[in-house]
Order: sequence, then structure tokens, then C-alpha cells
Amino acid sequence: QESLDRVVESFGRTLNDETINDDSIRAYTLILPGESTLSESVQVIDPSAIREARKQVKKTIARKFKNEIAVAYDQLTAAMEADGDTFKVDGVSVGRRKLRNVYLGYLCAISETVEEQKEAAELATKHFNDAKGMTDKLAAFNILAS
Repeated sequence: QESLDRVVESFGRTLNDETINDDSIRAYTLILPGESTLSESVQVIDPSAIREARKQVKKTIARKFKNEIAVAYDQLTAAMEADGDTFKVDGVSVGRRKLRNVYLGYLCAISETVEEQKEAAELATKHFNDAKGMTDKLAAFNILAS
């Protein structure tokens, strides 16, 4: 529990750190380690247990910071919509997309009740339909397929 508390606390500090002005950096710092990385830190590798533990940590974070993540997601969406229909590949635009996709993953991790599943599916579907590039479409598709 102590380790989980430290992870959640670190996530919250990073999420709310106003000194981070590069969305790509924030995105990479908010992503949980992958299953293969986590498997390197255990003696006996149990893929199902690692997957489930990672999923539970993500849900815990998502539930605790749901409002803040939703606000940040909406702000990035508004900033991207303000750019118009032009797909941009500059650093700022790439960072916005990356961070927005990370936030989408957290928001859609909350899916235990029927209402939550519906809300997550609707958000991911909208994200997919509104996507201007493959990065956003793939992020939404992966969530919808999981």
C-alpha cells in the first residue's frame, strides 16, 4: 500500500506541476511502466498478475484524479480544435496529442460499472471519430478493443 501511495502522490504532483511546460515530457512522466518493464523487477514472472496489478494501479490513479484529468483532457481538446482542421507535426502539437492520449487512457480505465463502461466507450469513440491523425485513432482504437 505504501508503494501505491507513493505512485499516486507522484502522479498527482506531476499532473499538477505548473513548471512542466512541455506536454510530451508530462505525457511520458505520467505513463505507467509497461508490463515487460515491470517483469524485470520480480523474481517469478506472472504475466497475468503483472497485467492485473498494472491495471489496478491505473484505475486507482484514474479514480483519484478523474476530475483533474478530465479538465486537462478538455483543455487539450479545445486547444487542438482551435488549430482548425490542419494536422500539425510541430513539437507542441505532437506533445498535445501524446498527452491527450495518455489522459484518454486514464479516463477510460474507469470502467467497472455499466455506466462507467458506457462513458468510457463514448469518450473513446468520440476521440476516434474526431481524430485528425493515426496516433489519435490508434489510441482510441486500442482502448475500444481492450
